[in-house]
Amino acid sequence: MRVRRPRPGLAASAAAMLVSLTVGALPGPPAGAHSGGRAQLYVDSIRLEPRADGWGVALVVRDGDSGQHEPGFGVQVAASGPAGQTVGPVGLADGDNDGRYEGTVPITDGSWTLTVEADEVPGGARAVPFKKTWPVTLQAGQPVEVAGSRPPTGDRSAGPRTVPLILGITAAATLSGLLTLARTRSRRKRSSAPITHPG
Repeated sequence: MRVRRPRPGLAASAAAMLVSLTVGALPGPPAGAHSGGRAQLYVDSIRLEPRADGWGVALVVRDGDSGQHEPGFGVQVAASGPAGQTVGPVGLADGDNDGRYEGTVPITDGSWTLTVEADEVPGGARAVPFKKTWPVTLQAGQPVEVAGSRPPTGDRSAGPRTVPLILGITAAATLSGLLTLARTRSRRKRSSAPITHPG
């Protein structure tokens, strides 16, 4: 009886395709790898409180990759009013060295535009700088919470990375099912083939 055996090249090609699909669907390296290992600064939260000499500004600087607080950077705030007046930039201090920066900006009640900048300092850790502007309305005796700004990394990046991973797993499962089906058909052909006796 002559038995057909599946070509070894088919199995090898399928295995290589499975590996390629799985590896290609895995999440890429962290965002830090694309920025030379520098911290990706962003402002997590901003709070303004009225003071006798202006408004106190408190904010948290974090790393966009790890979410950890980032002390040791230069952080400053500038403000501009509706009449074109400008204040600052005013440097904020991280007194506890924990990534929480505070300072007082000499502005009054009313509508202002705040610009926050965070950047590396000479001799300090390297970082991708942060700069963002927010409109705020200040009223006497009323603290203001300004919404923070998060980069498209960290937890939010899990969604976009999950899509190719799911597609890769689905493709791999489909290919595996096709290989199983091919093996099953091959066995059926062998079992149903007529037995020939030598003459």
